[in-house]
Amino acid sequence: MNPNTLESHELMSKSKAELGTAEDGLPPEKENRMRETLASQLSGVMQKQNTGIRVDVVGDAHDVLVFQMPSMNDESADQLIQEFRKGDANFWNGVRLLNYSQVVFSGDGYKRVVTRAEFLGYGKDYEEYKAAFLRGVGLIQGLPNESEPVKPRAAEPEPRSQAGIPTLSETLEWLSGASDKESADGNNHITFETKRTESCVVTITETRVKAGPGFWIKESFLLADIDPADIQVEKLGQGEFKNLFQGQSAVRFHTTNYRKKIIGTSSGPLDQEILTSDYTVFTNDWFAPRFAKAFKRAVELCGGRRSSF
Repeated sequence: MNPNTLESHELMSKSKAELGTAEDGLPPEKENRMRETLASQLSGVMQKQNTGIRVDVVGDAHDVLVFQMPSMNDESADQLIQEFRKGDANFWNGVRLLNYSQVVFSGDGYKRVVTRAEFLGYGKDYEEYKAAFLRGVGLIQGLPNESEPVKPRAAEPEPRSQAGIPTLSETLEWLSGASDKESADGNNHITFETKRTESCVVTITETRVKAGPGFWIKESFLLADIDPADIQVEKLGQGEFKNLFQGQSAVRFHTTNYRKKIIGTSSGPLDQEILTSDYTVFTNDWFAPRFAKAFKRAVELCGGRRSSF
């Protein structure tokens, strides 16, 4: 978790002694949003490794982290628990910091519950981890990534890529390069950037000629938080606006269940972050459908899920 985004600044203003306890003083909605962020990042890792595992946050208090896989059993749950205990065990430090009450491994007819009392013993050097987080190192550091394969895999995992179908890195490479070179429509232009260490974390920066050379809008979000089933393209140069918006289109998208997880900032006088659930990319007719197709592909590969209805 980037300490400059989401609710990390809330944590950094709290007492070091309070973090990871029920008295941390964080508003429930902010703590819940951070729990969802951690689950989304983990889900993206699992998706990229084709484990067949989904990661969700459930419970009345939004404090139960669930790993779901149809073939989950005692053996696979034990493997995951031990994988997360390797190295600096920061997965368990992270769930402690965010006050999860349980970590559940679930399958068809199977359920394994790791209680808080149990997983408190799985972490290592928690105080050092907490201090590093407060210095801005980040919540997600030390969790499994592509260079540290997570076991187990599903019994029959889907292939990482099929002939002729772009991989995630290829899709993000195209989105970045093509946005810079092809997105301009005479007024709007966008850039599409990802983090080197967290490829499913995206920032779209929009500039508008008519608003002046110093104007910009930035939208930062996790691709795993976007609903891949409702990415829409609209031609603006039609009907009564034909002359005004000739050759221009819009690509609209929103988060799963319209959760406010998109962080917006701008060059305006109000230097503050605004959380929203949707965004519209303005571009030209040629680029819009291609951007939407590639964007949907990236969302799916990062673990994005459709809304409930």
